[in-house]
Amino acid sequence: MIVETETDDETYALFDAARFDDVLRVFHSSGGDFEVKLLEGGFFGVLERGIEFELARADLTGNSAIVLAGFRDLIQRTTVDVTIEGHTDSTGSEESNQLLSEARASAVASYFEQNGVDPARLVVIGHGESQPVAANNTPPGRAKNRRVTITMGFDDD
Repeated sequence: MIVETETDDETYALFDAARFDDVLRVFHSSGGDFEVKLLEGGFFGVLERGIEFELARADLTGNSAIVLAGFRDLIQRTTVDVTIEGHTDSTGSEESNQLLSEARASAVASYFEQNGVDPARLVVIGHGESQPVAANNTPPGRAKNRRVTITMGFDDD
């Protein structure tokens, strides 16, 4: 079942109280959508699209700040840790891709820190080119592999 929800205080209150198996909520923010899967005893939130960077750089561009602001609002309504994972395509050396993935994940963490998220809650990981989600032999595939994924969740047992 998919439930589409606006991100407002009433929604978050319902979200915090909800405990259902296999329910997916799609939260809409001004910069883009992000998904939160509600699990028994907790939830798992994922943002994996809409964060853009300059080519071969770790500078946030486009609507990235708007997208991150929506997810930051969710982070600030919880006490759970947040994992920020950077990924690259396979263009360039493995070593440079590893460093770039770490720098991109760190750029997102810096955004959250500068906007009120406690840095002790942020876990930053760079995966380089090791976890592709698409083939690296086409431009669209490489574009899908250049990403930062942000996850948060808890198990309150």
